[in-house]
Amino acid sequence: MAGRPDAEALAAKVIRRRMMEAKAKAWDALSRYKFWMFGYHAAEWVTLNRLLRDFHQPDEPNPWHLLVCLAREGRLKADLLEKENGDDLA
Repeated sequence: MAGRPDAEALAAKVIRRRMMEAKAKAWDALSRYKFWMFGYHAAEWVTLNRLLRDFHQPDEPNPWHLLVCLAREGRLKADLLEKENGDDLA
């Protein structure tokens, strides 16, 4: 995005602040079993993280990467258990 460097830096700062807020809201929602709200705020964080590229800023590491890995591992274990028990409902 072409523009004044100070304007880009200010925009990146605002984006990062909103990312911090979205991350806090996502974790809070997840801790209260509000899965839809977790998804909403997590998606907001991801979108804002992508916007940083427009201001020539590096992406932040995804705070939910480990959570996603745990979910994938749990899903694989659940699939194995279903196959062992013959629970082919899908």
